Order: sequence, then structure tokens, then C-alpha cells
Amino acid sequence: MPPDSRFLSTLLLSNMPSPRVLCLGEMLPGPSEPQAAQTEVVAATLGDALAHVACALAKLGTPTALMGRLGDDVTAQDLWGALQGAGVNLEGTQDKGSPTLLPIELFKSAEYLVLGSLALAQPEAAVEKALDLADEYYLKVVVDVNWPASVGAEGAIASEKIKENMKEKTLALMQRADFLKLSEGEAKWLLGTADPLDILRQLEQLEGVFVTSGRLGAAYAFTQGLVGQQAGFVTAVQDAAGAGESFLAGLLHQLVALGMGGLSNTSQVEMMMRYASAAAALTTMKAGAIAAQPSHAEIESFLVGRVD
Repeated sequence: MPPDSRFLSTLLLSNMPSPRVLCLGEMLPGPSEPQAAQTEVVAATLGDALAHVACALAKLGTPTALMGRLGDDVTAQDLWGALQGAGVNLEGTQDKGSPTLLPIELFKSAEYLVLGSLALAQPEAAVEKALDLADEYYLKVVVDVNWPASVGAEGAIASEKIKENMKEKTLALMQRADFLKLSEGEAKWLLGTADPLDILRQLEQLEGVFVTSGRLGAAYAFTQGLVGQQAGFVTAVQDAAGAGESFLAGLLHQLVALGMGGLSNTSQVEMMMRYASAAAALTTMKAGAIAAQPSHAEIESFLVGRVD
């Protein structure tokens, strides 16, 4: 990335609000999926899902920081520009040759740490350190499984040995989560069930589970006792890329706004789920996973008068 961009970002940090959400993920280019032969390589091909989540959150108005390593190709430079333009705090984002940076000051102000499957491409020490800092500073940990179908349970790319290794590491990461988002297929592969209540029983430390089913919507359950299903909104889909990341960003934006107390209020939970579903739906109506991400005002406008 251009050195002047890094310098400009440093200057802007002093004017940024303290982040409420931290996203940890890799943003390094990887080989195409047919070339993937190791867990680490497979993880590196997943793209930049957590970068998309960070960008979507910032567009919604939630102060967010991204921690991880960024490649030096043209795509990475474009991503850096998009993140910077959205207002994402990049204090913890390093060049690909540098160790993962976890600024303690970011953890002191944040409420949520978000990890995805890309966390498995990070050095284990960095992931463990991030989780330990989350414990120390009382951050809620959100895990977004987000394995692509090509290397998941039904995938034809990864070998069975790699899949088992992935599964073991993912399950270990899920044991550290307070909130868990995963697809119906991932849930059945990893836990043998897609029922959010069953998942809460299996992973007793969890406070909330979201099981997505694409355009059909998402099922959810919270330890406070609220359980439900949010149907997906019917829209003219142009590009489905990034919908899951926008859904997660919508959830986190609402969690920050409502506070944990909101999870015991039925109407507030239902509103949160509709908001997240609307964020996903709006993202599919335009091309480009980041360019299509909606603002808070666009989501509010989309929801006005809707009964579906």
C-alpha cells in the first residue's frame, strides 16, 4: 500500500472515536482453491470477510477497528482505501511481513472482539493473545464461522484430513465465543444440529446463536430465553457477495446500541434481527460486497412500512 496512505491514516487516528468493536482477520491474497493443500493455505484463500464486517460497521456508524495483516497487491491497496474511506481504525493493521499487532488501547475501549475463520490463518499466539485481552478487558467475543462451501463439510477441494483439522480448530475457537454466527450447513457439520437452542446446550458459555439460511433468513436463540426466526426480505438480488458480513455488522451495530439488557426484550430483539436482515438484503441489491453496504439511514428507510 502507498506509504502516504499509512501516514495519512496515522494522522486521522487522533480524530477517531474509540472503537466499540474490534475485528481480527487476515487480508492476505492466497492461491486459488484448487491449489489449497494445507489448513493455513485454505484459510488464507477465504478473502477478507472481517474487513468487510469492519467496513460495514463503520458505515452504519459504529466505531470499529481492524487488526491483521494486509497484502501488497492492487486488491489490498483498494481494500485499504475503502476501509480508510469508511472510517475504520487501522491502527492494528500491518503489512504482510509484520507480526500481527494488537494495540492494548483498542481493547480498553472496545465492547466486542469479532473473529472469523480467517483467525485460523493468524499465528496461534496472536489469536490466543487477542482472546486473552478480550477476557482481561471484558469484551464479548463474537465468532463468525464463515467457511466457504468448497472447503467445508461438502467441499470437494480440501482433503478429509484437512477438514478434520479445520473442524477441530473451529470448534476450539467456538468454545471461546459469547456469540456465534454460522450457516445451517456449518452448524450441522460442526455440531450435528442447526437448532440454535441445541447449540446453546452444547456450548454452555454462549449467550446467543444465529444460524443463517441465506435468503430464507436466520434462526436465533439467547440464554435469556428468547428464540425465533427472522425471515429474509424478498428483493431483486444483483450480487449476494457480502450479505453475510452485512448481516453480522447489522447485528453488532444493534448490540452496541441496545446493550446486553436489550436481549431480554422481545420487541428489541425482533427489531435487531429485522435490522440485520435488512442490511443483508440491501447489500444484495447492488454489485460489490463493500460498495453495496448500506448506511443506517438506508436501512431505516428500507424498513419503513414493511410488514414482511
